Amino acid sequence: MERSLADILREERQIGHKGDGGWKAIAYNTAAAILSAQFDIEVSDDNIRNRVKTWKRFYDIVSDILSQSGFNWNATKKMLSVDEDNVWDEYVKSHEDARTFRFKVIANWDDIVDLCGKDRATGEDAETCAEAAEIMTPESDPNNIVDLESDTQGFESCQVDDVSPNSCCPKRRNQKPSDIPPPKKRGTTNVLADSVAKMASSLEHFINSTTQKHDPTEVYNEVIAIPDLT
Repeated sequence: MERSLADILREERQIGHKGDGGWKAIAYNTAAAILSAQFDIEVSDDNIRNRVKTWKRFYDIVSDILSQSGFNWNATKKMLSVDEDNVWDEYVKSHEDARTFRFKVIANWDDIVDLCGKDRATGEDAETCAEAAEIMTPESDPNNIVDLESDTQGFESCQVDDVSPNSCCPKRRNQKPSDIPPPKKRGTTNVLADSVAKMASSLEHFINSTTQKHDPTEVYNEVIAIPDLT
């Protein structure tokens, strides 16, 4: 899911859905709709926002660590490489948020650097690592939670649900049509028309990617590359 999300956000960035102030709402909505259909679960735009916040926090912490002498990035193991344990112990004394990153594997680090490298969180909007983990902690029935790996690697608050085969939009669990609030106004008519056009383009790309035929060998190679798959 993280790999797919990164690919979706890269496409959204390419078509102009990321500005100096960050990702536009249509980018989060598009990513949520595509992931919901692709993985047959319920993903909301808030799930996407929170995941991006966590990625930004990971980038802030790890990049600060790597800026110090004695620390490197192991591209093979996708984790930090520390020259000496005592150097690490000294560093975390003044950087408590970094403590859990000593042996942390960040498989999508390259994607994080690509998508968050210019979005370092600072000031009042910066959140702690604990806050990032808390954001991703589900409040609903745990039986409906998709936990891909851990509290910092999956979309824990996404709920398994039925998705219409003819639509990329997720169904809302236990919610009647009359309960769904009307959409918020999005400014001028031109902005709305542009957003609809961009959404149509993203939907067309998704349909093309899900209906094309794949070489069985390519599929097999992708499957066996999944960590811990028996």
